[in-house]
Amino acid sequence: MSESKPLSKEEFVEMLSLVKRYSESSMDQWETWKIDSSKGKLFIDLRLSINGYESAYTDLSDLLNE
Repeated sequence: MSESKPLSKEEFVEMLSLVKRYSESSMDQWETWKIDSSKGKLFIDLRLSINGYESAYTDLSDLLNE
């Protein structure tokens, strides 16, 4: 497996911003995606409803408000 350079904070915030924009412009209620990565399959589950307890999620909203 090859090691990749980590995202900078700016890149991470840009990724979050794009995911938020996608959720507000193109997503209905949920999306489920699968992507091959160097670590194996990556499963992405975006949803407007909660899956479990809200306390299990890390709130990243402040990163978008800086």
